[in-house]
Amino acid sequence: MSPSLRALTAVAEDEVGLVEIPARTFWVLVHETPYFAQLVMRVMAERLRNATGTEPVADAVARSSGGGPAPRDASVTACRRSGRQFV
Repeated sequence: MSPSLRALTAVAEDEVGLVEIPARTFWVLVHETPYFAQLVMRVMAERLRNATGTEPVADAVARSSGGGPAPRDASVTACRRSGRQFV
């Protein structure tokens, strides 16, 4: 996916299976299987949040307005309404 060397090495605590997906096949899956693309985006977003110590936008907006956690699909709408910048 990237011409650079990998940044991390992972060590499994339990027995796992690994499937190598060639880049061309990966992009076919992303383009032709919306659920696969959403899954990849969710995993990457969660990893980015964990790495940066941030929280989902809807939760931050809801917390700042005194409410409880907002539904995940309300993230962009909530940010547009509040005028807050989001990551």
